[in-house]
Amino acid sequence: MRIDNDLSSTLKRLALYVQSTIGVGISKGTVKPEEERFFQEKVEKFKYTDEGVTEFSIHGDYVTKPSWFRVTPRLTDSIEKSDEYSSALAQLTRVFGKSDMLTNALQHFVGKLVHECLHSSKFGEADIDSLTAIFLKDLHGEPVKYGAEVDIEGIVLRPDKVEPSYGVTLRRPKIEDLEEESPAFMYPFFLVFDPCLQRF
Repeated sequence: MRIDNDLSSTLKRLALYVQSTIGVGISKGTVKPEEERFFQEKVEKFKYTDEGVTEFSIHGDYVTKPSWFRVTPRLTDSIEKSDEYSSALAQLTRVFGKSDMLTNALQHFVGKLVHECLHSSKFGEADIDSLTAIFLKDLHGEPVKYGAEVDIEGIVLRPDKVEPSYGVTLRRPKIEDLEEESPAFMYPFFLVFDPCLQRF
C-alpha cells in the first residue's frame, strides 16, 4: 500500500508539473496553437431508410485553423526531459523492473495529460487523480474500464438504434459521423467514408 501511495504521489507531481508548464506557457504566449491545414468532408445529401442508405453525396474542402497537432509532441518531448519525469520513471522502474513497455506506458500517460490540458479547460486535480489511479491499475494488471466507438458495415438497421447486449448500442449512422476531418498531409490516406457504416 505504501508503495502505491508513493507512486501515486510521484505521478501526481509529474501530472501537476505538466499542467503547470502548459498553463504558464499559454498565459505567457510561449505555448499556443499553430495554423494547420485540414481536409474537411461535408455531406451534401444523406438519406437513410429501412432499405439502408438511399441518397448520399459528399464533397471536401481545405480549411486552415488553429491546432495543437504539432505542438503536442514538442511539449511531450520537453516534459520527458524534466526532473519530474525522470523521478517518476525511476520509481516505476524500482517497483516494476526496467522494460521498454514501462517506458512506453509512462510516455502514453504524459501524452494523455498533455492532450487533456490543451483541449479541456475543466481538466483539474480530480481528473489527474482519476487518470493516475487508472494508470496504476493498468500497470498492476487490474481490470480497467474502456469504451470505444466502432464502425461496422454490411447490415441495415430499421430502428434508429438497438442494444444487443448490456453496455453495447448499435445505431444508424448520422451525418456528423461522416464529416470528420484530418490534417491535409494525411489526406486521402486517413479518411475512408462509407455511408453504409453502422456505429457501435
